[in-house]
Amino acid sequence: MEIIDVICQIPGFNIKGKMEKMKMGYRCNVYESEPDNMLYEWVESICEEIIERNNIDVTEIGVIINSSICLYETTAKKNTSAPGVGYHVQKSLDAENAFVFETFYTDWGNMMQIASNFMTKTKCKYALLLQTNKFSNTLKDYYNGFSIPDGISIMLLKKSDASLMLKNYPLMPFVLKKASFEFNANNKDLLEKDLLFRLQWNYDPDVVKEINKQLNVITNSLQGKEVPVLVDYWFKEHREDNAERSILGNAERESLAMHTIPCNVRKNWNEFKNLEHYAFVSFNPFSCYYSVLKISRNEN
Repeated sequence: MEIIDVICQIPGFNIKGKMEKMKMGYRCNVYESEPDNMLYEWVESICEEIIERNNIDVTEIGVIINSSICLYETTAKKNTSAPGVGYHVQKSLDAENAFVFETFYTDWGNMMQIASNFMTKTKCKYALLLQTNKFSNTLKDYYNGFSIPDGISIMLLKKSDASLMLKNYPLMPFVLKKASFEFNANNKDLLEKDLLFRLQWNYDPDVVKEINKQLNVITNSLQGKEVPVLVDYWFKEHREDNAERSILGNAERESLAMHTIPCNVRKNWNEFKNLEHYAFVSFNPFSCYYSVLKISRNEN
């Protein structure tokens, strides 16, 4: 499996849109996209673009995996996280042979491993991986550091002989705080607006320090083995110790959560595509683990 193209769009960052700062300061920015731009329409248009510019036969797409945290805009009240975006893409592309996985947040390492396993066992040649988020104002937790930006990232994968090795690293047991969804049972105003859920973030500085400490252990181990590393940055502290060591000379220093890796791959595409081997290190705030996916284009 190999990455043959990437598109990353973040309103206020690399496309038109609004950028807001967190009131707590040290955590990363929140971005707000155009209010009249529906999430599934936005994703459809970018998937069509990446397929067209790579001249892909859509009948050869075997799997579409969509990962999303936000409430999908595919129901009348826009208040549910029921599957939808990946199926909209399949229909838009007329990718009739593609199997669709709709998931609550899944990191890049596990998404790519799933896609690779699927392609290995089928005749399909391509896979589309989607990270898609677009939030309403009520889901933004300015005081507790809700740091996930509006944005979509698309990776187009092709079957190849490259080898993959995935390992997940759960955080220490005492790091118990995880991001989660909470039912707005006691918030009458939100319920009257048909907004049933809010995202709970609530990472205090000590937990963030421990999360970053374990990231440094992982990246130091990989770099000690001379494995080039690309890292997701979810907190300011994530990038403070690691940005200078990025394998990409023009790496973006913003904390862009699940969009950090694809943004840097796209920004430094010519440099990235010449790497013979590398590793993606991704953080999952909902399951509280790091995933490390090692990819080698030359098994020998």
